[in-house]
Amino acid sequence: MASFVSSATLQSLGSRVLSPARPAKVACRQATTPAVGWAAAPPRPATSRLVPLSPKQHLHSAAASAASAGAVTADDANAVGLPRSPGAMVDQAAAAVQSALDARMQRQTVVFLLPINEKEADFTQTEPVDYPCSLQKEFDTVCLLAKSLLQRLLGQGTAISAKRIDEGGVEGEPCGVLFPEDRSIIAVVFPTADRLKQLQAYAKAQGRLLLIINPQWRTEGQVISDFGIGPWKKAAEDFLATFQPTYILKEKRIGSPGTVDAATGTRFASGGVVRVLRCYPGHYTNHAVAANGASQLMEATEAEPGYKELDAMIKRGRAAKLDIFRVAQLATAVYSPSGSDPQASASSDGDGDGTPASSGEGGSEGSEALAGLSDADIEGMDAATLRRMLVARGLPGSGRISKLRERLRELRDGK
Repeated sequence: MASFVSSATLQSLGSRVLSPARPAKVACRQATTPAVGWAAAPPRPATSRLVPLSPKQHLHSAAASAASAGAVTADDANAVGLPRSPGAMVDQAAAAVQSALDARMQRQTVVFLLPINEKEADFTQTEPVDYPCSLQKEFDTVCLLAKSLLQRLLGQGTAISAKRIDEGGVEGEPCGVLFPEDRSIIAVVFPTADRLKQLQAYAKAQGRLLLIINPQWRTEGQVISDFGIGPWKKAAEDFLATFQPTYILKEKRIGSPGTVDAATGTRFASGGVVRVLRCYPGHYTNHAVAANGASQLMEATEAEPGYKELDAMIKRGRAAKLDIFRVAQLATAVYSPSGSDPQASASSDGDGDGTPASSGEGGSEGSEALAGLSDADIEGMDAATLRRMLVARGLPGSGRISKLRERLRELRDGK
């Protein structure tokens, strides 16, 4: 890594970058299994070559993909689960980028959820810390993720160079570019609107993959776009539309989920935390998450949802009495009102069946109940029952029914 990545970050994260390797092509639907570390991948097969496309073909590829997405089916929604570690996230990203490259898409956008602040020690954490890290550490971290992604695509031990392309200085906004020796891939990291001309210059070269990783510009939610107004804005947006968003993982706080409800002593009485995942060629899957690592799929959408869409999605989820919202309350309970049982208080808005939700591991009674389940019992459970049991114990509730059964068996067996 080039010298612009701080030594402190390399010391804290370097061991994860250099951990043992795993296969380069990891199917998105298999990446729900927690991975350890950010490993480099074996060499990419020599038969896999970058195919040059014209700018018109780039635009057509992105537009055709969006147009052919079709209706969102249950299988589409359950095919991809949330990654529970930075390594699993990069695995998913590598699979998505490779799938899009196989479909002749050589301009792609990747957005990583950064393992910083509360997520540095536990990637599933959602509650913010009091003193967030610096912008420089954010930049250092995304550079390490980008390097790991390129090595998964190109092969273990591939030398990756990096250089800053911003104006530099303490007050500046960092931006860098990473590439192998043959420059078959160019990854532009943390670009701002000021770096658009440099990005357009990189795009002129044909026959290589061009990645935008964690762009920092904003085109919505403000009076004037970062790209200006009128023809300047349109020209910038037309150019950026040629980049396919192949891997997106974002976390969004909707409403005020951290506010304590004085009546119940719990948080998450309203609003929620959502992780939005897109792994090409799939749809955007929107998962409600709790502070103990539990998650549950709410809905899948063809386009990335905005704040209002996610707010409406959470309200529909609460109306449908999804288990994740009870689990989120229990995981962040502050006190029990008037000496009452916080679990009973939080479950008062439950699914109406009188069954209290479990927080985290589910307690000794929950463990005993799991130990008594036979393989035949688990095979006889429907998807809704399996998801309820997994979510209540802080595990993902997304995936095909075969994956849910496998996850519950592993939990029962203590794996």
